[in-house]
Amino acid sequence: MLTVTDFQNYAAVCERLAHATDIEANKTMLLMMAEKWSGLATHAERIGQLVKEADAVSDASASQPELPSERGSDS
Repeated sequence: MLTVTDFQNYAAVCERLAHATDIEANKTMLLMMAEKWSGLATHAERIGQLVKEADAVSDASASQPELPSERGSDS
């Protein structure tokens, strides 16, 4: 699976290639690709944060005692 760093590295490569080419169409395409890779890095970073938060919630709820069942009570 690709990591945030992988996405960032691909973006950097596209930017370097874009600045190295004299063909305007290639430059435009490479800069668009760099933007997409950067966006993927941002999304991957956010997903990683959400997974950590979900794990923390799961760990916290697993360590709490269960509440008695409310079944059978007609309030």
